[in-house]
Amino acid sequence: MADWVDNVNFPSTDSQSSKKKNNSGDYLVWQPSVLLAVSEKIESIGKRDCPVIIRGETGTAKETLARQIHAHSNRKLNPFVPVNCGTLKGKILASQLFGLVTKDSPMENTLSLGIFRAADKGTVFLDDIDKLSIEMQAKILQVLKHHYIQPVGTMEHYNVNVRIICATAVDLREAVKNNSFLSDLYFRLNVATLELPPLRHQPDDIVILARHFLDVNARMYNEPIKELLPSAQKALSRYHWPGNVRELASIIERAFVMSRSDKISIEDLPEEIVKVEIVPPADNEDKFPGLDDVGKELVTRALEKTRGQKMAAAELLKIDHRKLNRLIKKYDLDISEFKDK
Repeated sequence: MADWVDNVNFPSTDSQSSKKKNNSGDYLVWQPSVLLAVSEKIESIGKRDCPVIIRGETGTAKETLARQIHAHSNRKLNPFVPVNCGTLKGKILASQLFGLVTKDSPMENTLSLGIFRAADKGTVFLDDIDKLSIEMQAKILQVLKHHYIQPVGTMEHYNVNVRIICATAVDLREAVKNNSFLSDLYFRLNVATLELPPLRHQPDDIVILARHFLDVNARMYNEPIKELLPSAQKALSRYHWPGNVRELASIIERAFVMSRSDKISIEDLPEEIVKVEIVPPADNEDKFPGLDDVGKELVTRALEKTRGQKMAAAELLKIDHRKLNRLIKKYDLDISEFKDK
């Protein structure tokens, strides 16, 4: 998927997105409502050299928020080094973080700096910090307390000057209560905390971002912009977005690539989104769709997709073509309307 998902753009409330560059030259894709909530905090937190906890689900742009904080800090000209704490374990992770010295060659030729020394005078971003072992958490705590690291394989200490920004999808307070996260480390990290809400909690942002991503894809592929039809807007707004902004970006790119016209309709969206649109969750029993409502919607959708070809539509619906004919008659559908689409 395109790199711009993790770059900064601030979509406007219409179909044209406004673009602002930060000091590092990166771009960020955020929900407009989230931007309003955190923009002032970024500047305030950025210029102060305190640790930061960013909490949010996957795909909510935690790393890009960390990059923005770094870009507004006095460290902005020095390295920003991200680490995913959930991908490596044990000695391999320790070597990556703190460096490695082996005994079979002179130290100067075998010293791997590690991320903390590589990021000296800059920022280390520890993503999924809750996935670190207690032993590794204790080593991070030592960096915060004493400002030095000890590479694997040596007793030597090396001074480091880094800012730590960390991210997590869990409540670290609960992790402390469950003895899976060191309380001392949490208290030292919990100076500034930022929350990134999931996309499903900001439904008004979904269509704005979808249009923005269509515009980005048009520029990226050097093609005309495509229109997002109301049926697709409605379906996107009802989906629960477990992957948040990153998932939305991926789905819109897929729709842009697969669509054969200059419009994005519900037919261009994946099955998991279409299913939610056909049978939307009901807030109460009065709003729950009737069986005939759902049936008519399914038959209509199949005929639209097959352009009125009844045998193909019956195959999509997994029913006999004679039953489809009865349903077409029952729902008073005009086949000629679908053939013209």
